[in-house]
Amino acid sequence: MRPEEIEFKSLKVYRGESDLEAKGTLFFNKNFNISASSNRIKLSDFPVFSDYPFDLIFGMDMDGSGSIDNPDLKFSINIDESFFRGVQMGKGEIKGTFNNKKLRAEGSFINGLVTAEAGALFSDRISWNVNSKFKKGRYDFLLSGFMKEVPADFRVFLEGGVRMEGVGDKISVISKFNSATLSLYGYDFRNSEDIDLELVDNELRIKSFSLTGNNADMSAAGTLKINDEYNLTVNGNLDIAPLRAFSDKLSSLRGRSSFAIDVTGAWKSPEISGEINIDNANAALTGFPYKIGPINGSFLLQKDRITVKSISSRFAGGTVVMSGAAYFKLLSLDRFFMSADISGIRIRPFEGLNAALDGRLFFETSSKGSSLTGNIDIKKARYEKRVEWKSWLLGLKEIRKERAEYPAFLADTALNIHIEGLNDIIIDNNIARTPVKITLNVTGTVAQKGLLGRIEASEGTV
Repeated sequence: MRPEEIEFKSLKVYRGESDLEAKGTLFFNKNFNISASSNRIKLSDFPVFSDYPFDLIFGMDMDGSGSIDNPDLKFSINIDESFFRGVQMGKGEIKGTFNNKKLRAEGSFINGLVTAEAGALFSDRISWNVNSKFKKGRYDFLLSGFMKEVPADFRVFLEGGVRMEGVGDKISVISKFNSATLSLYGYDFRNSEDIDLELVDNELRIKSFSLTGNNADMSAAGTLKINDEYNLTVNGNLDIAPLRAFSDKLSSLRGRSSFAIDVTGAWKSPEISGEINIDNANAALTGFPYKIGPINGSFLLQKDRITVKSISSRFAGGTVVMSGAAYFKLLSLDRFFMSADISGIRIRPFEGLNAALDGRLFFETSSKGSSLTGNIDIKKARYEKRVEWKSWLLGLKEIRKERAEYPAFLADTALNIHIEGLNDIIIDNNIARTPVKITLNVTGTVAQKGLLGRIEASEGTV
């Protein structure tokens, strides 16, 4: 220490995994000169950055002089590692200066994929801007941090630029990408025109957004105020086969769908309206022996519900026509019901039993559980399974153990179905040959069924 200055020959500071070494001189007339360096600074070691979604590990060199009120600084930063929401983003570097209350910097990031220039003016209201260019490359790691489960085929390739500006607490972001491709869940999209997005304060404006591919295309327009409200329109059509990846209950899925949807209203409870059309779709459920389709029909979206306008499908040699509605509360399914008129269905629920059915069924599910009710009219049936007399008792046990196949997610659905067949129902095996009449009620659940009623035979042989 001298009468006019204080000299620091070496000052070392440590925090967590970070270190900083500095030396310099502080003059009592408020001038200074300083140099500082670090081999390793970890951003998350400092509480002000600990809750941020990104983290950096970098080395730094800085030299400065001038007055405390108007410093003149030069700095360089080498980014050894960078992370966004836990996803590694690669290396980079930043070089810059600060003088006359102006900050200027330029750098490269993500192993050189992104370059940027930045400036800031520190006055009564801080103003700043950042211009960044995205070279053509792969950027899926920027989005994967937001996804609970990242699809195995998830890929994002971009080329374009982003400009950010701010004055005080006002922020605007303008992004334009002339090249964009997206792959996920079997879909492959590419942009058919520039993707042009603008964020002003908390309002995102979709000025141009259109993606197309061999199996789908979609476009979006409108605005959304983050944590406030929606005013969006989304249109498109897609091959529904890749949607099988969303549920293990689907063993196969084919067909196409088109949609036109408007999303408006409050952020936490938006109103969704529009229409979804299904064209020649076919599906198979895991553990269920019958294929469903082709399916044709439409869904109407109206505020808090989805209405099944009319959906027809071929099933087990016959036809099923369905209608119903699903009600939502805060975007979660609250209640769903569906009615189905069935005609000419031919099934084989057990070995040796064939039946042709008509009827009407009602399915409902809510927080209280699921139920299936209705009426079945047996138009024709034949039971031909042979029973060996010597294994009669064993045969009874096998009958008790025998189960019709059904999708596992329906196991706890309560049943109350009236079944009636008055003509053309035949038992024809080695025990009996006789026509019968059936009047039964099926109760219990899909997994644990019970039968109440009667089977009558007025003629035949036993």
